[in-house]
Amino acid sequence: MTTDSFLLSFEISKDGNELDIHCDDNGLEKLLSLLSLLKGKAQHEHLMTPSWGGGYELSEEPQSEGSQLLHKVTIHKW
Repeated sequence: MTTDSFLLSFEISKDGNELDIHCDDNGLEKLLSLLSLLKGKAQHEHLMTPSWGGGYELSEEPQSEGSQLLHKVTIHKW
């Protein structure tokens, strides 16, 4: 994945009961591409922020006040 401008973040709400996914058009394309890989042969895929060693799959800046940014998201296909 490239470092082109995008927004894709997964955040846990302040109370810990909700997951919010924030994205723009480019971030949505990244997510759709990942899901397409899983539909094929992949068993799981990781999305990480750059500070966690990711290849710019997730944005680094939180989008909601009081939320907790997730630095790593793994999507498993069973």
